Amino acid sequence: MHPKTMLLVTTFCVVTASNRAVNAQVVPYPRAGWQAEFNTIAHNVSGTVTIIDQDTFQVDDFTYDGGGLPGGVNFYLGTSDSHLAFTSGLLTGPNLVGTSYNGSGGPLVIDLPGAAILDSYDAISVWCVDASVNFGSGTFQDVPEPATFFLFTFGGIVLLTRPRTYPFPARRLMREHRNAVVDWQSRCR
Repeated sequence: MHPKTMLLVTTFCVVTASNRAVNAQVVPYPRAGWQAEFNTIAHNVSGTVTIIDQDTFQVDDFTYDGGGLPGGVNFYLGTSDSHLAFTSGLLTGPNLVGTSYNGSGGPLVIDLPGAAILDSYDAISVWCVDASVNFGSGTFQDVPEPATFFLFTFGGIVLLTRPRTYPFPARRLMREHRNAVVDWQSRCR
């Protein structure tokens, strides 16, 4: 092969390979950002649990008085927020007995054991292992994004709209409302 041809083929292969690497997209975990709020049942348990990725969650503003039986108090994942689901659930995180949390410490980031993933779990509990008792639990739910409002003005008329309310692009929205304003003005003459 001619050296210039070889250089061209090599350059093409490098550019093609680098474009594939650039175009590869990381698909985020669909439940990332889902949250559960602990309801307080015993031992002053409260806090917010947020799913980070398929095998990690984070506990913020966690409170717990450190009480329980010495066999252990742990975070347990369950298929639902029920006694039966937590009894057969997945033990995660450290033994919490003897350590008091007042909500002012940093977040607790918990990785699931082994190859476990959060797909089959919809609830979390602070669970006393020896007594099979729930100290506080919550169900994971999608948290809606905070409302964002856009303010458009058209000839003295103000339109306040939410982007989720209108799935079509803002230009179309503006054009449609501009036409409506023109029509309204022509009727009022």
